[in-house]
Amino acid sequence: MSRINHCLTSLLACIIVAASFSGCKSKAEADAEHPLVVAYTSGVISILSPVRVVLTDDAMKEAPQPGDPVADDVLKFSPSVAGKAVWINSTTIEFTPDKPFEPGHEYKIKFQISKITDVGKAPNSFTFNINTIIPTFYYQLDGLSLYNKTTPNLYYLTGTVTASDFIPAEKVKKLLTVKPAKGNLAVKWEHDYAENKHFFRIDSIKAGPSRYDIKFMWDGQSIGYKFDYEETITVPAEGEFGLIDVQVVNSPEQYVQCTFTEPIDEKQKLVNFFSLSNNVNLRFAVELNIVRVYPVTRQIGTYELTIEKGLKTSTGKKLDETEVREVSFEQLKPAVKFVGKGVILPNSKGLHVAFQAVNYQSVDVQVYRIYENNILQFLQINKLDEADEMYRVGKQIVSTRINLAEKKAVNLTTWNTFSLDLAKMIEPEPGAIYRVILEGRGKIGSGGSDSDDDDYDYYEYYRERNNRMRNVLASDIGLTVKTGDNYELYVMASNLVSTDPMLGVQLTAYNSVNQPVGQATTDREGLAVVNCSEPPSVIIAQQGKQKGYLRTDYNSLSLINFDVSGTSVQSVIKGFIYGERGVWRPGDTIFLAFMLE
Repeated sequence: MSRINHCLTSLLACIIVAASFSGCKSKAEADAEHPLVVAYTSGVISILSPVRVVLTDDAMKEAPQPGDPVADDVLKFSPSVAGKAVWINSTTIEFTPDKPFEPGHEYKIKFQISKITDVGKAPNSFTFNINTIIPTFYYQLDGLSLYNKTTPNLYYLTGTVTASDFIPAEKVKKLLTVKPAKGNLAVKWEHDYAENKHFFRIDSIKAGPSRYDIKFMWDGQSIGYKFDYEETITVPAEGEFGLIDVQVVNSPEQYVQCTFTEPIDEKQKLVNFFSLSNNVNLRFAVELNIVRVYPVTRQIGTYELTIEKGLKTSTGKKLDETEVREVSFEQLKPAVKFVGKGVILPNSKGLHVAFQAVNYQSVDVQVYRIYENNILQFLQINKLDEADEMYRVGKQIVSTRINLAEKKAVNLTTWNTFSLDLAKMIEPEPGAIYRVILEGRGKIGSGGSDSDDDDYDYYEYYRERNNRMRNVLASDIGLTVKTGDNYELYVMASNLVSTDPMLGVQLTAYNSVNQPVGQATTDREGLAVVNCSEPPSVIIAQQGKQKGYLRTDYNSLSLINFDVSGTSVQSVIKGFIYGERGVWRPGDTIFLAFMLE
């Protein structure tokens, strides 16, 4: 039902290139370095990525303000790219193209530094290269599913397309053509651009008097990817009870998914009808026409799945013939990752960080401290969960190895959750941020070797690298900030443990060059208004030894897909009139309400 393996290698190969070179200097660039440039975008990037250049702290005689424009001739692209460059802080220029870069292209960028500052004896310009990700994709079909028990002859089908980079919706739709043997079927798409995933659904697939086929034709021509493949799914006849498909799912849980034409009676003893040739114990989950068969222990290898005749549907129909299918179970690739997301750990919970690991005997832990007095410098170019230019603001303080099987007997070939107690590794500094990096060691099944002989594992390892890195700040202070007119900040401070408002939290806003531009203290409701003298970039909250930090020049919610322009109303009354419902019949009484701002 799926074509994951066929085109997965090229997608992950593209990702590994990006992972290996992102943030590193390109070998193809014309200039090795420039005394006024400390960092720049290079390597393989997304077609949506901005291009940044970071200068030394003393490069500019007068510090630019965030949002200040940069002349069009400062950054020259070859081939030419239309866009806008602005200062995002006092040392960093960011170029955003008007349209996405062309995929799979190389761009040469000439940064003419002499046009923005006095370079002295240094070169007038600096040239570097970027490459954009080559577009690829892979897909997965989930099979025919029933809507409910009352419509046994009506199905829907879902699937997922995973791309190597951003692909516009109109091009995604051209990747798939669906041709049923009769009639027409509409394909509905939903897009998750953050994860480069695209979900499709086909509704109202009706069983007919006899079986018929639906062809799924995949073609990567719309994105310049040489891939075409045709796959057929058979729709059963009306009233026919049989097995449609069998798929093995290896992660995160391992099970065999059996899809039938009609809903299965979940009250029957399924253990009498399903078995694996190695006689492993099984457990089951039934969802309409789908039976998921879970081995109680993780399996590796190829076995026969037998489904005995006599298996009943919810209406009492029985399977006429015994079905035997070959199923292959794969060992999970060695992996380690943090559990959940986020940076802040409430103090009441200590410094315990949860992580998961599979098929590793041990894990190396590295901890870097971003010193409290360097936090403002760190936040000039980073969000709380990022780690650019760490060498400027922190250093490594811990490097240790944890034996995962040391304290209790665990099956390391399955996912297990472990707890990392940072308080036992470090002397916590109030207000400091800690960067924790995990590295799996001693692969199970390879004699304890850490070598990467399997290309897929190598690609996957780097593709998931961000899951092995986590910033940690111990604080009970939770901050919500909304911006107003004239550089006003409306701040709400709450306790992350009790969710209660926090009284007496001292708030200080800083500009892009780390100078204080406004102060306030929260009231009993945890609220405060910080009136800033110029655009704020960071706000720091402090109560006792606890501190909280928040960048104010980034939107936590991307607004690119929403119309948020609005209007500014001054010296007038603003209100909103609305009714109690949206539709009325002729002659109905309409009740209106008025909301005054």
